[in-house]
Amino acid sequence: MILVDTNILSTFARVGEMELLFDLFKRSKLAVTPAVLDELNEALAHGCAWLAQVTLLLDQGRLEVVVAAPDEIHAWTPLPASLGAGEAECIAFCQARDWPFL
Repeated sequence: MILVDTNILSTFARVGEMELLFDLFKRSKLAVTPAVLDELNEALAHGCAWLAQVTLLLDQGRLEVVVAAPDEIHAWTPLPASLGAGEAECIAFCQARDWPFL
């Protein structure tokens, strides 16, 4: 499993190349955290219509939303406040599960 941040998804969606992410990581499932999903939904609500491609991939099950278990949340080390919520959650999640992060 590879977690993907909002910026990566937004960039690939903006240029209409979401499939390229799946081509690059054929052997891995791609996922987002709830905080990344919140960031995407907020951007959609503010007019970033190109992110509808990401919503479609979630609906199709090609992109997953993963949620941390309560014991994982308590094990996360504090991260700098300068990180966005999506970045911080992804980094913490990847530390807990030893997953790669884009």
